Amino acid sequence: MESSKSFEAEPYLPEPRQFCRNSAGATKVLKKLRAVQFHPTTHHLMDREKAIIDGSNAVHLLAPQVRRPDIRNISAIVSAVEASGRDAIIVIDPGIRSVIADADEFERLMSDPRIMTVPPGQDTSRFVLETAARLDAVIVSNNTYVDYYEDFPWIEARRIPVAAVNGAVLLLDQKMKRAS
Repeated sequence: MESSKSFEAEPYLPEPRQFCRNSAGATKVLKKLRAVQFHPTTHHLMDREKAIIDGSNAVHLLAPQVRRPDIRNISAIVSAVEASGRDAIIVIDPGIRSVIADADEFERLMSDPRIMTVPPGQDTSRFVLETAARLDAVIVSNNTYVDYYEDFPWIEARRIPVAAVNGAVLLLDQKMKRAS
């Protein structure tokens, strides 16, 4: 994946007169195109880092304080991931439905287009790791995946633990690790 820092040549912009009848209007269009194209919040939206959220792990975020798994933890983690500038992809094993108290919230979550469900009979942790490898994504989970280090030696470099502090979900990524 090519980063925006390595891009040196100015990208092709269409001739502004194709969109406007006079040169004054053409200049305004060109300025707007360049402003959007090079604005830090819109430039390379397709190149945002992907973050795989281990939904089966996320429902236990508040354990042991909250004994029953809570599906709303996933939404809180998705918000934290998106606030960090990453695209969230949620991997969930539909089998956790039996331990979730809020059936309506579970059904709402399962209709989210960012959901990837673990195929029946497949190991959830391995599916999370394979998906992260295939998409070159980070993994947001408190699972250390220690049983998989041999097959996926990059786990610790790409795993982001999560914490709930005073009602807020925090991603404990490299910035947080260096601060401690």
